[in-house]
Amino acid sequence: MYKRLEISWTGIAIGDKDAYSNAYRKLYERFYNYGVKLVQDSGLVEDVIQEVLMMLWTNREGLPSIKNPDGYYYVLFRRALSKRAEALAKTRSLDTAGFDPEFPADVFMIRRETDTAVREKLITAINTLSPRQREALFLRFYEGFSYEETAAILGISVKATYKLMARSLLTLRDKVSVPLVYIFFLLKENFC
Repeated sequence: MYKRLEISWTGIAIGDKDAYSNAYRKLYERFYNYGVKLVQDSGLVEDVIQEVLMMLWTNREGLPSIKNPDGYYYVLFRRALSKRAEALAKTRSLDTAGFDPEFPADVFMIRRETDTAVREKLITAINTLSPRQREALFLRFYEGFSYEETAAILGISVKATYKLMARSLLTLRDKVSVPLVYIFFLLKENFC
């Protein structure tokens, strides 16, 4: 489970090599994990990661002032990966292409008092969601992005993100047969 990145955007912009090195280490693994779920081509993902991280350093003087750059990093990466994948014609469009996150088993290590049957139903229900819904849940609950950041990463409006999340949560509620508040609690407890 990932926490917020602590990367000095300003440090990169002013040419601080330590800040860039820190960003490189922290972003590489996260981008790789996210990218291979989008295109299933590890070589392409690694190439795009290198390009995006090099672009950050090369264009550091022109970086816009951003208070919370976590979502911006993902937007840069997702757009570059989509553009490269489409140019190479190796994958379908990333809008609804098989985003299939494999949530680590430890993500669902729910406290002892949580019923095993409910946990199993939740896992099964998540797997029945559309790829877009799973991606939104992954970004919101596993990566911890806000609705605004999730919308920017997915390339949709904030309103559409709220609708997508609401439909996802309602589907989970119907399939797991527990109150929505409990579903939200399970996701929050196990993804954050």
